[in-house]
Amino acid sequence: MIFADLELQPSDDLNSLRPYLKFLPSRGNGPQRAAQPCKAHDGCRCAAYEVRPSYCRQFDCKLLKRLQKRSVTDSGAMRIVRKTRAKVQRVEELLEALGDSDKSRPLLARVKRANRQLPKADLAGLHSELSLAWHELTCLLGAHFYSPP
Repeated sequence: MIFADLELQPSDDLNSLRPYLKFLPSRGNGPQRAAQPCKAHDGCRCAAYEVRPSYCRQFDCKLLKRLQKRSVTDSGAMRIVRKTRAKVQRVEELLEALGDSDKSRPLLARVKRANRQLPKADLAGLHSELSLAWHELTCLLGAHFYSPP
């Protein structure tokens, strides 16, 4: 998972979501947040689909919108998804090679933690590869999945 948390909305039923989400401490008067990766996500399915948070109900990625408008074919969209998954896998492999195998933490947090560590001479190449792989992944996500705010 790339994001650190999900901002819950006042309309979300927190009691119904409690079995599915790990709630995070509030930031002052800010909204309730839930940790990512989402405990309700099971591969390509959502275990909390019927009671999922408002943000999840309303979010359609840029690629899905293009698919709905038929500006990309099904096979073209699947190629983009496979390419993105391969980029995520490469970042995860590099993190593991650098000693970080904690997949319960968001990918962004893991990359930031790896970047804060001073690379040992024998790991400098892996740190460089991680920086490049992360850059490629974020460019791909921006181009195909995230709509501008």
